[in-house]
Amino acid sequence: MNRIMLSMLLVLVLCMPPVIANELISPTPPGAEVYFIAPSDGQTVTSPVIVRFGLRGMGVAPAGVDKEKTGHHHLLINTDIASVNMQLLLGNYLHIPHAEPVLSNAITIMVE
Repeated sequence: MNRIMLSMLLVLVLCMPPVIANELISPTPPGAEVYFIAPSDGQTVTSPVIVRFGLRGMGVAPAGVDKEKTGHHHLLINTDIASVNMQLLLGNYLHIPHAEPVLSNAITIMVE
């Protein structure tokens, strides 16, 4: 009997993390879109590079703020190479992508 109970408990514990993680994923509003404004795909730029991006169908909130239909951007670039690939992904207040990821098209820029 103890083995059965222990086995059931083990199965329950192993199944819980995905259930908990799914509860932390924010829903994606229909039509939500994140996109680059500048630079444009294929553009050649000089340092310092200013990256501007936009968002449709959602709002922006600081990390840690749980507000419906919002997220925050992460854009990480740290490279010395001349060709840089960039893509935006909107995360919720816990840095988790939304149920349907709000993802920009990827762009490539040349840095002189």
